[in-house]
Amino acid sequence: MSNLNQTYCAIPLFAMIFLSLPVSGQEQPILSIPIVNLEAENPYTLSTVSISPDGEKILGADFSNAHIFDAKTGRELVFLEGKRGLIYSSAFSPDGKYVMTGSDAFEAKLWDVETGALIHTLESGTVSDPSRGKTLVAGILGIAFSPDSQRVLTGDVNGYLQMWDVKTGEEIRRYKERSWITSLTFLPNGREVLIVEGGGTSILDLEDDELTGIVFFGDASSPSSDWKKIITVGGWNVRLWDFETGEIIHTLPHTAGKTETVALSPDGKTVLIPGVINEEKNTMSERVIYNADTGDSLRSYSIERASEKNSPTTADYIVKFFPDGKRFLTVNGNTIHIWDISDLVTSVPDSQVYQ
Repeated sequence: MSNLNQTYCAIPLFAMIFLSLPVSGQEQPILSIPIVNLEAENPYTLSTVSISPDGEKILGADFSNAHIFDAKTGRELVFLEGKRGLIYSSAFSPDGKYVMTGSDAFEAKLWDVETGALIHTLESGTVSDPSRGKTLVAGILGIAFSPDSQRVLTGDVNGYLQMWDVKTGEEIRRYKERSWITSLTFLPNGREVLIVEGGGTSILDLEDDELTGIVFFGDASSPSSDWKKIITVGGWNVRLWDFETGEIIHTLPHTAGKTETVALSPDGKTVLIPGVINEEKNTMSERVIYNADTGDSLRSYSIERASEKNSPTTADYIVKFFPDGKRFLTVNGNTIHIWDISDLVTSVPDSQVYQ
């Protein structure tokens, strides 16, 4: 990565939104939202994307800038100013009022979703501990709001895990030092958190500051909304687990190359595995949606070495399901592509009725 001081901005509204009608079997995205670096020849890939709990907003950050978009129209709603460092992580609060971004400056910033106002800037323990060897890449990668949106947990690549009061911005607790923390997700009970560190996923009791003992190998974890299933990815392996027993339900095929992203639908019925291009081995793997109960492929999307890095047919950098389970998004280059799978959801056996 070069010239990190370049200025980024979203392209004007009239040029930003591209709508495309679904083609046979929903083969094309229904909406594409590009965020373009107007001054650089090679814009950075979007570094983090988060979807609001109601599915109506999307936050997208291209390392330097963060934007909140309308998920139905692609219109930019808020531009988040006042950042320092490169943004690598983000999360909406469960009540939808706040969004937090984490940067390689080891700072987490809390924003008002409606106004874009900066509420708090929270510093990781790395900033105030010069005696500890610092990893200067990525900074804060783990962000998780408590179910009641009153607390927020942050974790950085040096293993600092801290709890904060959302209203006051004060640090409530600092936990035992851990290894490289890449992801955090609160369990519904508000006492435990799913923590990804050092390539493994486990459950941490926040009151005792102790792991519960169940370890899910792999990272980039994605649980179902009822917490009965969880999916992890570790290099070449994509595994679907029974969350209560820790047993593997399926190991899904993914042969082209390593991936760092995967998604499980909110109802736990479908799994989305990204399209990957392995330049070293000259292989490609399609983007595939699987039935989580049977392991059967439900739909696939072709991937190609397109000349345009923002094309929806290039390799996926991020994949996520929307809360309603009827849509998912992919990040390709500097573009967010939204896909409609409402027809597919109704065909999945025992699929719940989405709200």
